[in-house]
Amino acid sequence: MSISTRDAGRIIAAALILTVITQIAYMALSGGGQQHIAYPIWRMEALAALAVAVLGFVVASRHALVGGCLVVAGLGN
Repeated sequence: MSISTRDAGRIIAAALILTVITQIAYMALSGGGQQHIAYPIWRMEALAALAVAVLGFVVASRHALVGGCLVVAGLGN
């Protein structure tokens, strides 16, 4: 199965939006003392960051600088 750069970009955009939403939810829940609910949300955020990093390699095949930045940002997150 091959994935195009356009499809990878759409998935990356969705994963980045999911990362922002889960980060806000994680901060709100962990600040309220509900750690048991916050950890699964954090795991979902980690999976979204992994998707950004992996799909950044697909983008790097066409746009090296952009793909490289996505890979580094996904791994750093």
